[in-house]
Amino acid sequence: MQNAALSNAGLGVVHEQAARPRTWRRVSLFGFSLVGTGLTIVLCAIVLSGADPSGLAFVAPMLAITGGVGYLVSSRGRWAQGVGAAAALALVALTAPMASHAPIDSFFDVVPLVLALSGAATILVGAGADLSRRKVGERTPGVLVASGATVAAVLGLLAVVSAIATYAGQETLTAAEREGALRVATKDSAFTTKTITATEGETVRIALKNSDAVIHDLRIKALDLKTTVKPGSEKLMEFTAPVAGSYAFDCSLHTNMKGTLEVLAK
Repeated sequence: MQNAALSNAGLGVVHEQAARPRTWRRVSLFGFSLVGTGLTIVLCAIVLSGADPSGLAFVAPMLAITGGVGYLVSSRGRWAQGVGAAAALALVALTAPMASHAPIDSFFDVVPLVLALSGAATILVGAGADLSRRKVGERTPGVLVASGATVAAVLGLLAVVSAIATYAGQETLTAAEREGALRVATKDSAFTTKTITATEGETVRIALKNSDAVIHDLRIKALDLKTTVKPGSEKLMEFTAPVAGSYAFDCSLHTNMKGTLEVLAK
């Protein structure tokens, strides 16, 4: 009888030891699925909008790394959780600075970012619990499932609200505001006009149109000027041309987007 009791106790310990890594790995995998969803949204935006495919050089490898590390966590030992935690910390360091220019009314900026950060946090929770050998109680799986469902519901609601806000919040210029203004657009992560010419002292009026799915701005750093335009929106940028010379302009959020303001002498 005593031997049977000891045997059952031993089986219980073995069962708990087996259940713990499975449970926390599932938490980490849920995090990887959130990150993968965010990256897939960005990938679809690039492909469907016909944007410059150079963006794929960043997103595609990130998606492959996410899938690869997720596979390691699902099929290997506890050491893989350490790899997953390191990848999550790297992702946070890479994406957190973007939060300052990801407004709710710019769907393809805010939704992938929130998914990435939420996923990274979830991965860290799962990895931390597994690496610290945190016990799994009887109620733990149910609590984790409920928590995951809540997170998914909140993120889904955020996506819907952001999509509505992005569409409803688009700004446009009147015919009077456009009259006499130089038309400059952002399309495929580039300025359609590379050179803007003006005469010193004159008023420069630029009708800036964002035809991309993400937020852009036009910045003339030397003149401390910047106008930000949300997806699908149009804004008027107005300033007095400085002394004659060449002034570089770019998008402060995507510095590969560049152009030149040429100011001529009177």
